[in-house]
Amino acid sequence: MSKSSNKIVVPEAKAAMEQFKMEAASEVGVAAPS
Repeated sequence: MSKSSNKIVVPEAKAAMEQFKMEAASEVGVAAPS
């Protein structure tokens, strides 16, 4: 993963990543940091 990838410029991509993190966190039974 390139270092530039941490700057997400597509709102939909950022929203999808947030959703993924929330789902992954709920699967392991922990609260996702906000």
